[in-house]
Amino acid sequence: MIGLKQVVSLTGRSLCDVLVEELGKLRMPLCNMSGKGFDGASNMSGNDKGLQQQLTDAGATLSLYFHCFAHCLNLVLEKCAETLPLVNDVFSTIGSMYKIMEGSPKRNAVYEANLNRFSINNGRTALHALSDARWTAKVDNLAATINVLPALIATLKELQPSDTTCEGVLVRIGSFEFLLQLLILKECFELSKYLSEYLQREEMDLVTAVDAVTTLIEAFSSLRTEDKFAKFVKAAKLKAAEFDIEDSFRDLGTKRRRCLRHRLTDGQTFLDATFSYHIATTAQSNASVTAQSKFRTEFYYPLLDLLLSEMQRRFSTESCEVLVQLSLLIQRTWMRRTLKRLENWQRDTAFQRKQPVESTHC
Repeated sequence: MIGLKQVVSLTGRSLCDVLVEELGKLRMPLCNMSGKGFDGASNMSGNDKGLQQQLTDAGATLSLYFHCFAHCLNLVLEKCAETLPLVNDVFSTIGSMYKIMEGSPKRNAVYEANLNRFSINNGRTALHALSDARWTAKVDNLAATINVLPALIATLKELQPSDTTCEGVLVRIGSFEFLLQLLILKECFELSKYLSEYLQREEMDLVTAVDAVTTLIEAFSSLRTEDKFAKFVKAAKLKAAEFDIEDSFRDLGTKRRRCLRHRLTDGQTFLDATFSYHIATTAQSNASVTAQSKFRTEFYYPLLDLLLSEMQRRFSTESCEVLVQLSLLIQRTWMRRTLKRLENWQRDTAFQRKQPVESTHC
């Protein structure tokens, strides 16, 4: 970052004038600009009046415009949060918890007391207001919710008699499915956060950025297996046991089996009783499988499929390859110009000193 500048107009022409003026103060000529990364708004990306075209017309003729990779990644995650109802419900629940906890100092004091009660001193403990512009708040809230879930449940139980809104939130966050959703979303969003931070490094270039995006797509693809899903379920079971949350995916067959009645009710035959026992036992053994399969087909795979489709749509293989090739071409052109200027400078210096100089051509 070279600075922040307050502007009075957001048109492409006005933004270009401000940018050219600031670069001029730093003696950074537009002809040396190799790339322009903005969001997809028309005043930034427009082919006629957008900032990227205004800069090209002003002298940045060799610069390549591309939609900011970090912004594209933000759009991918926002798409998932808005499109999938179960994902949206997770963040809505976290938002409801934030409103309840931050609603008054008294409620916050109850929450702080429960943090001490469960000895939660490390990691994230504060929830943040969700923001469409700052999607990283979602990542932070997922990590914080998992870390302080026992304290949140205890707090809502204390506040429930005086606040009816706590009841619905309490039922939601006290479920095994919610805990599993938190763990899966945290994994996916943290992978994206690592990429976002990596893309914003000072030494980042298009070639490295494309490699980083490809790595994230491969990471999402690797999660789309039964083995990975089983690992998430196993982790959730361990957390559920630690947080005293009932495991709805448990093998109900390990519970005490139903026994066949010794006495028959009036009018009931032994065959009827045997059939009823078989039906009830089968329903018990299939309940956990049904719940797990439903979660897999309604949440896990739809989430990963949407992430992959959006990543491939916004970072298509063809587009990334074009960007890499153009970037390399621009770098070679810029290098040739730099070598030519260096050679001219050396010739001028050598002429003044009346010394021979060797050519710098490769």
